[in-house]
Amino acid sequence: MKKYLFIFVLFFGILVANVYAQGDKVISMDKLKQRIHSFTLKNGMTFVVMERKTSPVVSFVTFVKVGSVDEKTGHTGIAHIFEHMAFKGTKDIGTKDYSKEKVLLKKLDEAYKKYIKCKDLEGNQGKCKIYKDEFEKILHKANSLVKHNEFSKIIERNGGEDLNAGTSTDYTMYYCSLPANKVELWFSLESDRLKNPVFREFYTEKEVIREERRMRVDTSYMGKLIEAFRSIAFSAHPYGHPTIGWDPDIIHTTISDVKEFYKKYYVPQNITIAIVGDIDLKEIKKMAETYFGDMKKRPDSPYVWTKEPKQAAKKEVLLYADAQPMYIRGYHVPGYGSKDYLALELLEGILSNGRSSRLYSHLVLEKKLALSISAFYGFPGERYPCLFGIYAIPNQGVGLDDLSRAIDAELEDILKNGVTKQEIERAYTLEEANLLREMESNLGMARELAYAQSIYGDYNRLFSDLEKLKFVSSKDIQHVIKKYFISSNMVEGRLLHNGKNKK
Repeated sequence: MKKYLFIFVLFFGILVANVYAQGDKVISMDKLKQRIHSFTLKNGMTFVVMERKTSPVVSFVTFVKVGSVDEKTGHTGIAHIFEHMAFKGTKDIGTKDYSKEKVLLKKLDEAYKKYIKCKDLEGNQGKCKIYKDEFEKILHKANSLVKHNEFSKIIERNGGEDLNAGTSTDYTMYYCSLPANKVELWFSLESDRLKNPVFREFYTEKEVIREERRMRVDTSYMGKLIEAFRSIAFSAHPYGHPTIGWDPDIIHTTISDVKEFYKKYYVPQNITIAIVGDIDLKEIKKMAETYFGDMKKRPDSPYVWTKEPKQAAKKEVLLYADAQPMYIRGYHVPGYGSKDYLALELLEGILSNGRSSRLYSHLVLEKKLALSISAFYGFPGERYPCLFGIYAIPNQGVGLDDLSRAIDAELEDILKNGVTKQEIERAYTLEEANLLREMESNLGMARELAYAQSIYGDYNRLFSDLEKLKFVSSKDIQHVIKKYFISSNMVEGRLLHNGKNKK
């Protein structure tokens, strides 16, 4: 049903319920589900496979249930760093001479540790320069043995498309599409990089990541506001960690740190692979066993036991800048699987999905208080208790206090009068539309299946949860607003134009 970085809300108008267009055919959702199969290897790795013969193309998604929520203090950003390393090749791919490179990479890590320790603790610039020069000398030698981007080039030479990856709070995902006659090539390449990653170009790539952070956060007022908002919302739980990491943590992360992280979280039972396209189920099972069956099962990855303490009072973060004012608020709510999950899911759609939704129609179109407004459930993830958020950009001349009061009034109206049957039906239709939209492509379908299997525990929840949304009532919506949308449970963030937009 949702929810990852690739899904966005689109309005489809009148949608025929429970059907899916495939080429010139229209098949029922039930028949669609019959094409989906799952199996699990002895080591715990799960595969979800869907046969679709419309074109000779296959999409692959490797979904690892590890994200920034699994990082420890002092090691934020490490999940994202490993994602970058996964494209750097293996013992056989990406190197001119691995036996020499292996020795140099070990020396490189040792040299970097000496340099960074000297820089942090001793402050002796002369001595630190010696360590830095030694590190850069080894780095130059190691880089001379690299075949740059060889993994990606192999995929591209064989007709591959959409090769990419993404790290979020809850997971890391790798994906691509290949011609149907290259399925075994994918199995060979993917199993190799999951079993034998080599952390070449590590210190060069860290600078790329630091630049990425500067662009997304340090020089972005929206990025700064969201990062600050998230960090005060979760003072104890690691949902407060920025997914890209804090800059000092990125600087201090070493190859040995990332190796330890890999061994702890990239275990077979933590990995789900979804394959959708022109495939044969028997052949897929055979190749899965051949290429992944020897991946050793290791201890289960650690669970995050930390719980965010109950707020005693409203929290607030203010950011002043010569920029467009912005407003964000969030309420602490339970994550996926709670008894209130579906009501919160539907409330998101009722509030802001589409031009006729409550907040958009009233505050953007009618009252013209906001240029844009959106509600979102499951921030920054769904695996643990999270936030239900509302984000808005005010219209010119509108104060953030006025915008905040208008949002309060909309929530109070629902609490007092409920929502209409039409609003519930419309929100459900949009949820269904989002799912059907994703299922139009092999890659979209594979993403949905992988997410549901890994995060929800069963890909069938993709369909069953959608069906259950039909039975959410106005009373259910009022219940979650009354229970969670209270001042003492709220976190509020404001970007003020030099302090002038508070009123």
